Amino acid sequence: MVSCSVLTSEKDVDDLADAWRALQARVGKVPFTDYDWAMTWWRVIGKPSGALLKVVVCYDKGQLVGVLPLTVRCNHHFCILHLLGHDVYYYRSFLIDNPRYVEALWCTALTQIDYDFANIKNIHDETPERAFFEKNTICLQRASIYYRPLTEKSRDEVIAHYPKNFRRKIKKVQQIIQADPTLSLRVTQGDEDTVRVIDFLVRRKQAWVKQNCKRGFFLGENTLTFYQEMARLAAAQGRLLLHWIEEEGLPIAADLAFTYGGVVYSH
Repeated sequence: MVSCSVLTSEKDVDDLADAWRALQARVGKVPFTDYDWAMTWWRVIGKPSGALLKVVVCYDKGQLVGVLPLTVRCNHHFCILHLLGHDVYYYRSFLIDNPRYVEALWCTALTQIDYDFANIKNIHDETPERAFFEKNTICLQRASIYYRPLTEKSRDEVIAHYPKNFRRKIKKVQQIIQADPTLSLRVTQGDEDTVRVIDFLVRRKQAWVKQNCKRGFFLGENTLTFYQEMARLAAAQGRLLLHWIEEEGLPIAADLAFTYGGVVYSH
């Protein structure tokens, strides 16, 4: 018999940690559904911002078969239901042992949590979640996906499949780096360089957001702390992939990415 409920206290979620990690190890397809990733966002960003923790769990014959981490944010008299960490995490798929549990999990989320609107992202075509939302929601909007599968091809083989103009840009950057002894291209999966490069990356993004009068996650409190913690966790799990260009020993450009199950997720 399948039973689902909503956990609303951090202690109850922490008590679920071992079972959640075991389910992630068994059926997880993205890093962002992992217990440690979810709680990193919650403790650094969610709880300090006043968000409400809502984690839907489903059991079948006493075994954990589904976890759906959600939060509710209330602003201007309206409460909006989101996937936990939706502003930085890209779920692509959800932590469910079998598609037959999808309806029970999402029905519990949408009927047993108090909210005014639900804004759920990352629902892909040809998934049981998509079928559920087509039947049970008012508005669906389409957007481009932004992940690229890993392959066994060499770097040159991968570049050869890009458009001609983009290949020219790559070649030009390579030539600039090779011609200037003060420039170097670096990569790490976690070492002492990670902290300073993440610091550069976040501060550069924050400056761009302010300069262009944008809004969003990068102007919030604890953003730098969150990215440092996320990078530390990813490195500990062997999922960090950080590239950057240095000029005279200082980073001038960087790309943060995570790997999981043959997919690279770039920030």
